[in-house]
Amino acid sequence: MGSWQYDETDFERLSLIMMLHDLDFTVEEIKKYMKLSLGKNEREWLKLLNKKRKGIFHPFLLKIFPTQKDAEAAFVASGVFASLTSVTP
Repeated sequence: MGSWQYDETDFERLSLIMMLHDLDFTVEEIKKYMKLSLGKNEREWLKLLNKKRKGIFHPFLLKIFPTQKDAEAAFVASGVFASLTSVTP
């Protein structure tokens, strides 16, 4: 049998998949993300990242700040993934 040959792009994709998994993306979310990134559908790609970002950071901020409004303000002010703040899920 022949041998498999991988290029740098293959390793970059595998690295991205592993990173998404480590960030608690589900298998379905990873599939969707990869499909969107390969299709160059940036708007949908950013929506998915923004949704996941909110799921990670927002609950944490709710534990720190006394009200939902304060948590939302801190979330926006934090600038985490600032380039995604204009995309709404």
